[in-house]
Amino acid sequence: YGVFYAATRLLRRSGDRFRIRGLRGHAVVYGSDEVTESFLSEQKAEGGICVLVSGSDVLLKACRAMGHLAVDLEGGLNHKLDSEDLRRAGLGQANAFYALDVEDAANLRALFLASELNASCEVVLRQDEPSSCDLMQRKEIFGLKDQNVLRVISVEKLRARMLLKE
Repeated sequence: YGVFYAATRLLRRSGDRFRIRGLRGHAVVYGSDEVTESFLSEQKAEGGICVLVSGSDVLLKACRAMGHLAVDLEGGLNHKLDSEDLRRAGLGQANAFYALDVEDAANLRALFLASELNASCEVVLRQDEPSSCDLMQRKEIFGLKDQNVLRVISVEKLRARMLLKE
């Protein structure tokens, strides 16, 4: 069973890598919680193609079940994202990059890695801490080629607005 399981994981990874190389105009999503999963579900309903970069085995399985592609982070949830992970996800050919992880620092790191790769796609950055969310609105501090590509969101502020509307 162990040999079969290892062979299945290896074939799935190599198959995803091959299909990702041929993608153009997809979205790269970095995250590991229910916000990321609900975003992937919405993209599936709209017919969008996503490549998930995550260390969560549960989320990776759910992503593949939806029909999206995935890049496994080798160290699981303890692995820090690096530029090679984003390269494997095809960030250079992507239309959008969503940094939706739970930790604001991890999302900020993902943004800097994306800017190092000179990704010219739209970037959506999740920052739930109110002070950091307000600070991140100053887009010129990131050194992006086009300053109009960055959008900073706060899931907590959005939830609060929705509750106030109700």
